[in-house]
Amino acid sequence: MTKEYVWPIERGELEDYYDMMLACAKCKYCQNVFPCFTQNEQFASQCPSGDYWRFEAYYASGRIEIARGIVEGSLNWSDKLRDILYSCTMCGACEENCRTTQRLTPLKIIRTMRERYIREGGELLSPHKRMVGSLLKEHNPYGKTHKSRFQWLSSDLISSVPDSDVIYFVGCTMCYQVPI
Repeated sequence: MTKEYVWPIERGELEDYYDMMLACAKCKYCQNVFPCFTQNEQFASQCPSGDYWRFEAYYASGRIEIARGIVEGSLNWSDKLRDILYSCTMCGACEENCRTTQRLTPLKIIRTMRERYIREGGELLSPHKRMVGSLLKEHNPYGKTHKSRFQWLSSDLISSVPDSDVIYFVGCTMCYQVPI
């Protein structure tokens, strides 16, 4: 039996979204921009992976069916399912339409399915493996050395002000990708 939730609170496990999986009517709102919001058919699509691959599995509605198959035990994890899961850019366009019209949250289902895939021993894609390795070794996702983190900063800007009201945390992107 499905637990009761106040919508749209995050649910913990994939099974907790089962009611949403059953409620998906395959209306295609996850695939296209509402006609009233676009002037031209050229700009009507909104799902990058679905538009590229052109198979239902690559749209939110198809991924919801995959999640349902995983929950019901009729599907098992495979490299193909992993590729479908990670082809989603997580842009959230599907969720905007589904949440508004159907009160479904496909992006949360997809993210929860990714989490479950990894938790159950699934492998990351190669680029993700490299990124995780870099995070663990050099403390940044870009593969740059931790030692070079502040090379962009001139020595006259490095100072210690004990009673300062402001501290500026320079994240990885500013240090490595946007040098001043």
